[in-house]
Amino acid sequence: MTSKNNDRAFGLAFLLPLLWAPLPGLGAAAAVADDVIEDNVIENDVIENGAIEEVVVTARKREENPLEVPIALTTFSRQQLSEPTLDDISGLGLLTPNMDFSTTSPLAGSGNAATVFIRGIGQNDFLLTTDPGVAIYLDGVYISRSIGGVLELVDMERAEVLNGPQGTLFGKNTIGGAISLHSRAPAAQSRGALSLVSGESGRLDFSAVAEGSLAGNLQARISALSERRDGYVRRLLDGGELGDIDRQTLRLALAYQPAGGTDIRVFIDHTHQRQEAIAQTLLEVVDSTPIKDLYNALVAAPQGTAWDQRWISGSPFTTLQTGPSQDDLDVTGISLTAEHDLGWGQLTSISGYRRLNADYARDPDNSPLQYGHSFNRDDHRQFSQELRLAGQAADQRLDWLVGLYYLREHGINLTQGFLYSGLFEATGDPGLDFDFEANNDQISASAALFSQLGWRLGDRVNLTAGLRATREKKDFSVDNYTLASGLQFVGPGEVSDTWTNTSPMLSLDYRWRGGTMVYISGSRGFKSGGFNGRQIFPGPVDQFDPETVTSFEAGLKTKLGGGGAVLEAALFDSDYRDMQFTVLSGDTGVLIPVIDNAAKAKITGAELRLSLAGTGGLALQAGLGYLDARYTELDAGVAIDKNTELVRTPRWNAYISGRYQWGLADYGLPHWGSLSVSANASYKSKVYNDPTNVEAIAQGGFTLINAAFGWRSVGRQLSAEVFVVNLTDKTYLLSGSSELAAFGGTEGYFARPREWGFRVGYQF
Repeated sequence: MTSKNNDRAFGLAFLLPLLWAPLPGLGAAAAVADDVIEDNVIENDVIENGAIEEVVVTARKREENPLEVPIALTTFSRQQLSEPTLDDISGLGLLTPNMDFSTTSPLAGSGNAATVFIRGIGQNDFLLTTDPGVAIYLDGVYISRSIGGVLELVDMERAEVLNGPQGTLFGKNTIGGAISLHSRAPAAQSRGALSLVSGESGRLDFSAVAEGSLAGNLQARISALSERRDGYVRRLLDGGELGDIDRQTLRLALAYQPAGGTDIRVFIDHTHQRQEAIAQTLLEVVDSTPIKDLYNALVAAPQGTAWDQRWISGSPFTTLQTGPSQDDLDVTGISLTAEHDLGWGQLTSISGYRRLNADYARDPDNSPLQYGHSFNRDDHRQFSQELRLAGQAADQRLDWLVGLYYLREHGINLTQGFLYSGLFEATGDPGLDFDFEANNDQISASAALFSQLGWRLGDRVNLTAGLRATREKKDFSVDNYTLASGLQFVGPGEVSDTWTNTSPMLSLDYRWRGGTMVYISGSRGFKSGGFNGRQIFPGPVDQFDPETVTSFEAGLKTKLGGGGAVLEAALFDSDYRDMQFTVLSGDTGVLIPVIDNAAKAKITGAELRLSLAGTGGLALQAGLGYLDARYTELDAGVAIDKNTELVRTPRWNAYISGRYQWGLADYGLPHWGSLSVSANASYKSKVYNDPTNVEAIAQGGFTLINAAFGWRSVGRQLSAEVFVVNLTDKTYLLSGSSELAAFGGTEGYFARPREWGFRVGYQF
């Protein structure tokens, strides 16, 4: 048997178990890199002569090889981001150690509510008045809100996921980590591509991209994506469907090179979405609560019914609801990056503006009754400006960077809740009017000064130190009242508060010959304070303070086997203080998520990444994450104890992926192109979706498997792929909400079942 045949046999032998067996322990969610092909398709993480070519990253605000960055970092190339089994940014959570990424959150109603946790730290609330714990950046611009944060991966150059606090260079709300997406910049050569995806559930996606030179020093690139897919939870009583996809995305990129060492890049993106509500279903109803019993007696009984267990459909993919269903979104973003070479340093300016309008509504009682309905409207604007000056000194032994950052946001949120509707009309008691309207208007202004210095203490030793000082002010206007009786809960009125924070970072790394680096680091980050946007109880405006994380990390990055393999490992210990703890309270007879600084926690863990490039077109990747997270202090009155698990924090997660490609010329078909097969699997241990660890919405450990088989023509002008997502048809929860003391019910939001599809592409 020839060497090529040996390689081919080994590659297929590895991939077959992934294609046919659900793994109990390890897995991944996207294929690894492809062979070197034309510049307009794939460039990064490719296999060339059995070695791995690394993606260039900007995790420290300058271009570097990721193996030289003393940060736990996961990178994704453009080829990985364009895999047909990867729908949007949330899929990166299955490929990153210790990251959990859901497209929705409890009570949201929207399927575009980024809920991200890294190393057990994040935010499980979507409301405009709360801040994320993991920051998402698009082309250097911070995306400040959860709604609209589930970005499409159309026409992306790369993605970088930074684990742990990034408070020095990235700033506030990065206490868990940061996700940085970079759009593809235009090239001068005129070229384009078309792609069509079709498949199960009425799937029909179409994308197009074109680029070229408009003038000698001006290039442009435009891309468009349209996605349509049927819903997967049926409303049995009215024939509707929940969880559909109907979304269009448009991107425009411009690159301009005026004289004098200046480069200017402009990126514009727009997303238009018109969908039904998230795929929700009723899981549990308790026999009796005081408010439920009163509703059933006075409102439901005259209609000949009751809100009880009869409305549990018995399937994750059906519901008996007939109420509101809406998930509409319009987002527009503009970023302008200008870089100027001063000779002695580099001046960088990043200006960003984003606008969000969203309407989303749902029926949480999952019945024909108006026992619980909700509607949200968000109107949000943000402007940010970052200025950086970077350079070298002391015979290039000192890398220095100083910067200024400013962010201004204006968000308006309208929340209407219709709870136990009809009780006020039946009794005339204003205390039983739970149909309410909450009007939140918040203006935030954040300014920061930051700096980082890196010293080469010798040929192999580097010391890096950074500091960021932040001042933030929030002005909050509120007007919350009941709709039927007009009872005023809070407001109309305005409050404001100001917070300051200083976030340091220090790291020391040592580099051996042969490409091995070890490092130790310490860093701190903070998440903003704020105001309770759901205050539907009398009293002064409720607010909460910032939370902080101090983390220490030790890591290793090395090349093995002459560059054919890369191993990265990290150990960390995090002190999590003043946790913004979210609990669903039913004390007033209404479901109220309340945020308070009510806990401290200790989080320790480990991360491992392995990339292997063999000969003959085979590439493998694997990763492993471990978390030991526990509460160390709890305020009096918190309805949990120190044995309670932290929300969305699995103890184990792992992935493994493989891709094998071979040319048909080996079989005497030199003009028939090449074939490829890929398989990937991901595993996550048990995770709780709420702070009180309700078992009905806890997701046990599970494995997901995806697979694809593809063909490319000679010259790679034509391509075709067949693929399947969730090969073993695993039923699993994305999120859920439960409040049994008053509301008396639990609902879950499940992921899509197994779906197959095919993709054809043409490049010109």
